[in-house]
Amino acid sequence: MDGGGLKRVKAKFVSFDLLARALASTDTPPDVVVLNACESAGARRALLGTAKAIIVMEDSVSDIAAVAFATNFYGAIASGQSLQSAYDQGCAAVAAVSLDEASTPALSIAAGVNAKKLFLA
Repeated sequence: MDGGGLKRVKAKFVSFDLLARALASTDTPPDVVVLNACESAGARRALLGTAKAIIVMEDSVSDIAAVAFATNFYGAIASGQSLQSAYDQGCAAVAAVSLDEASTPALSIAAGVNAKKLFLA
């Protein structure tokens, strides 16, 4: 116990399969899942059946690249751009801050989904 009477809990990691199960158990699963974390590409198999689209990072991603992607991606979504346009803007921002990481973000789409026609309100 620490001085405040709180017990420290050992960190645990949630598997991609458990995350997919949690998201699928809602009445309205998300259309898009964004995992802006290092080496999150392993989530594709588990999550793509739950969401229409998933964005992952293929490799390690620096904080500056992750922030650049998120800022531009979510800004584009908020301004009414399609998922494809928002993703492209996020990728362009990553390339602008770190050419070595330009291909780190990856967009995967479920069968029958067109990212250019998917808008998030």
